[in-house]
Parts: sequence; C-alpha cells; structure tokens
Amino acid sequence: MKRFLTARSLPWVLGAAMFAAVPAGGASPLLRDGLHAGYSFGGDINQENPAIGYQVIWQLGEHVSLEASLTRQTDELKGRAGSFDLPQGVSIDMDLYAACISARLEIHPLETLSLYALGGVGYYFFKTDAQSTRVYLAKHNPDTPDAPHVLNTNVDVEDDFGFHIGLGIEWHFDEHWSIFADYRRVFLETDATLETTVQLPPAESDQPPTRHDTRVPGTFSYDHNLVRMGLSYQF
Repeated sequence: MKRFLTARSLPWVLGAAMFAAVPAGGASPLLRDGLHAGYSFGGDINQENPAIGYQVIWQLGEHVSLEASLTRQTDELKGRAGSFDLPQGVSIDMDLYAACISARLEIHPLETLSLYALGGVGYYFFKTDAQSTRVYLAKHNPDTPDAPHVLNTNVDVEDDFGFHIGLGIEWHFDEHWSIFADYRRVFLETDATLETTVQLPPAESDQPPTRHDTRVPGTFSYDHNLVRMGLSYQF
C-alpha cells in the first residue's frame, strides 16, 4: 500500500516542483545551501542515532520553496527486522542514505521568520554489514565438527522510494545566513531478502564439509521520525 501511494504521489510532487520552479515575472529564484544534523527515532527504528546531511533550497516565491537534500543515518537490525525474525544475539549494522525532494509552503509571521509545511519523496539507499554477526556466530557455533555451523546471516534490503511530510521553522538572522529546524515523518516500505550460510558436516569422514546458502524473500518496513537542524548560506 505504501509503495502504491509513493508511486501515485511522485508525479504530483515532481509536477508541482516543475510548476513552482518558474518564478513569477521571470525573477531569478534565490538559492541557499548548507549542512544539517538530525536525529532519527520512533517507528521501525531499533537504535536511535544522529544523522547528518546537506541541503539546497530554492526560494521560488514568497510562500513557496523547494529543497533537495541528502541525509545519512545509521541503525542496527536485530530481533524483528521487517518480516524476518533474526536469531537471538544477531545484530546487523545498517547505513541509510536518503536523497529527497521536498516542496515547502510557507507563511511569514515576521519578516525574518518562516513557518512551513513540507511534503515530498525520496530515494533510499540501504547498505547492511553483517561483520559483527559473523563474529558472534563464530563464537557461538557448536564445538563438535559433526554439527551444522551457521556461518553468516544478513538482511539484504533493496533501495526504493518513500515519501515524507512534516513541519518546520526557519529564521533569516542575516542577509545571507539562516537556520532552520524541522520534523519529518517518513513512510518507507521495500523488499528484502534474508540470507543465511550454513556449513553442513560431511556425509563421510573422508569428505570435506559443504556450505548451503538460503535466500528467503520478504518485506522491510522502515517508517520513522526525523528531526533536523541546519544552517544555510544564501548566494
């Protein structure tokens, strides 16, 4: 359902962005960019961690702006990971890179202060690392050579689209500088595969052990909250 909504919303968001990118009267849009720090929490997150990223903001009009951003955050998969139940003691490090486009609708209670609602889509890149899992399994495999040994367990998460909504505030404290803070609710669901490698004892004593790889398809839901604070410089 989430993927269907993302696919339906993507043309609308991109269409609105293209329409907004033509400033009234032929005026040039104002451009500012900078860095942001964040904190991800809630939803499907297992380990709350800081985030860091870069944003570019086009001020297309008094009440409309468009933001492109790239944010990196980390997490640790353990226990219930999407549709999979990971073995007790197993943890998998995960990096998430979010490349997002957001449309912002603004009001200005003060000349230097903006309040905005935002919505947009992003493409999310997942990278998982099971090094700590392999170390854990090596320590906890049976001592007897005639028993099966689990050598590796990993969750391969596919890159996919998600969408987000949120609220924020921005203060233009100087002709060129501004600071902002915003909250985003991210809706993200994708496909994933549980990969397991097991070493089986030999059928005969004079034969080497064999390895058996299994791949179990499933889904991975990663809804979460993201709070960001950033600094921007206007050219």
